[in-house]
Amino acid sequence: LRVAHEEALAKHMSAHEEHAERVRRMATDELKSAEDSAAQAMAKLQSEGEEVVASLKQGHAHEVSQLQSKLDELKRMHDEQSTELKSGHAKELEARLKELDDAA
Repeated sequence: LRVAHEEALAKHMSAHEEHAERVRRMATDELKSAEDSAAQAMAKLQSEGEEVVASLKQGHAHEVSQLQSKLDELKRMHDEQSTELKSGHAKELEARLKELDDAA
């Protein structure tokens, strides 16, 4: 009876150990799967983040380009007006000098 009990106990303990080993393998597999999923999610987030940064840089470059074009146009207009004013002022001075010369 004692031998039969010890054999039954040993068989029972062996079954527990096998079950524990299966549970450990399953937990290890699930952990590995979760780690892989987390790594894939991080890679995807990093890629999406890089795309957002690139898009923002591209948008910023476009805005800067537009502003530079507007600034160049304003400078050109200022130069034209300045030239016109100088030319007009020079003509007025020449006319005034001529009047003074004529009066003298």
